[in-house]
Amino acid sequence: MAEKKKIALIIQRYGNDITGGAEWHCAQIATRLKPFYEIDVLTTCAKEYTTWAPILNVGTEVENGITIKRFSNSPRASKYKLRYIRHKITNRLWYQWLARKIGIYKQLQFLHPTDSDHEQWLIYQGPYSPNLISYIENNQGNYQKLIFFSALYYPSAVGVQLFPEKSILIPMLHDEKANYYPVYQKVFGLKCAFFFNTITESKIADKIYGNTVRKQTIVGVGIDDIEASTIGMVLASKIDKPFIFYAGRIDKLKGCEELIQFFLRYTNEQNENLKLVFAGHNYMKPIRHPAIEYVGYVSDEQKNALMAGAMAIVVPSFFESLSLLMLEAMQQKKPVLVNKKCDVLVEHATASKAAFAYFDYNSFKEYLKELVSNAELRIQMGNLGKAYVQKNYSWEEVQRKYRVSIDS
Repeated sequence: MAEKKKIALIIQRYGNDITGGAEWHCAQIATRLKPFYEIDVLTTCAKEYTTWAPILNVGTEVENGITIKRFSNSPRASKYKLRYIRHKITNRLWYQWLARKIGIYKQLQFLHPTDSDHEQWLIYQGPYSPNLISYIENNQGNYQKLIFFSALYYPSAVGVQLFPEKSILIPMLHDEKANYYPVYQKVFGLKCAFFFNTITESKIADKIYGNTVRKQTIVGVGIDDIEASTIGMVLASKIDKPFIFYAGRIDKLKGCEELIQFFLRYTNEQNENLKLVFAGHNYMKPIRHPAIEYVGYVSDEQKNALMAGAMAIVVPSFFESLSLLMLEAMQQKKPVLVNKKCDVLVEHATASKAAFAYFDYNSFKEYLKELVSNAELRIQMGNLGKAYVQKNYSWEEVQRKYRVSIDS
């Protein structure tokens, strides 16, 4: 048997108990490519994206048959340093404003943001790991391909610039302020292969960085057939009312604060016998209310069981590059309620006809009321969602696209 080619997957954090869309995505790709290649995951010692504190140990370990190499990293810079560098590179410091006000900004070149300022942004935002970058520089010859996840963060934004001709970048791109910074213009001008999750994500890249001659493919991930285990069903059976369900990072940036406000207003107005159940790590102050239930971090089996038991799944995020929760919900034949402010979610909703996209409280109320009251509609939307996922998100096709790019 021929020796397997070796590839490296580079990501800001990685591990069984680390949650996040990009991290899950990377783990799934590692698992699916393991039969064909020898895989190293190159990552940092960070666990929490809010601090990048280097909690884990430097060194090599094996997890689920995947070799993980962890490199030292610095924590995220202070809020003051981040705010300062963000304001400097966007020309919002008080003395930049004053120079523009009196018409001398163009002449005072020392006030203008420099390349080093943009690099400083990446370092401050983190996770800053020069040892990881040095390892790639010194060992790239051992790998057939370097595959980077999450263009926003230091390991990928800096690492992919080293050897773009042998790199694949999975950007996980959102239409958010930071992605407009010039440092990312450089990244998206590289001659590497870009694997986007959706058509919408590729259009966001064109909108922000221009329609450059970019080698890009729509790849995404595959979604497995999901079965709720007996263990998981025990947790789901403890929910004492009909419920709608959200799983993932419970965070204001994920739209969870707005979702809670809308849902509590809905229950007060409609007097519904309905709960909103959250699963995942909570980064917000918990809301104490009988209609809100937090079940904490759950296993995949428990999450699947909670989805199976829910009347509908809600995805309130403003920014997504794919939305695994939405695709998993549709795989389970569950109707989905999504935030219309996220173009990727709207793309899935429009193409599948398995989701409603709300844009304010009134639309949220009308769609949720319709889903709760109409069992036949829930079944119809569920069947459409299942068909959409089976047609567009098969692992066989995802594996094929990766293997073609790696082997070429």
